[in-house]
Amino acid sequence: RHFPSKIESNTLSMFTVVVKDKNDFTATKGVVFFWTVENESSLDLVYKNDDTLLVKPNEGTQPFNISVYAIVDGKDTTNKIVETVSVSVRPQCKFTKDSYTILLGDTTTFEVTASDNGSIDSIYIKTGEIIHLPGTQTKLTETFTEIDTFTAMTWAVDNEGAISDTHSAKVTIYSDPPSF
Repeated sequence: RHFPSKIESNTLSMFTVVVKDKNDFTATKGVVFFWTVENESSLDLVYKNDDTLLVKPNEGTQPFNISVYAIVDGKDTTNKIVETVSVSVRPQCKFTKDSYTILLGDTTTFEVTASDNGSIDSIYIKTGEIIHLPGTQTKLTETFTEIDTFTAMTWAVDNEGAISDTHSAKVTIYSDPPSF
């Protein structure tokens, strides 16, 4: 393959090419590249400059073809690269609440929502140590025994190994004031 077969949505991807002469040296003088991107209007960004193509697909981008050929010293080359590129969508994962206020000694449940075009393989929650939730389990129940304020984090991994952004929630563990 000349180019990656899969790129991430909402991420800038760069494709570059070089022309080698018969001695395997990179030819630079008198080389003009011509890029074609199928369904270019479905991409958020397409930038073509000499030997470089930049694309930024959105989440709805379907697989597309890119092709490039070169003219060297005014002569058309016979080598044309055509590749189909598919777009993967990173999973999404977040807590169902932005913050948790927990009475010392009480049990609380951290719940997350996760989605993906493929399938979620694993969900992780960090409230101190990282806890791996098996399969598609989305809830973690904990009891806290110390007053504290911290940031809990969660993220997901899909069956293709793509990792979601980390989502965080503020956690405050407090104790009741003494009563008289």
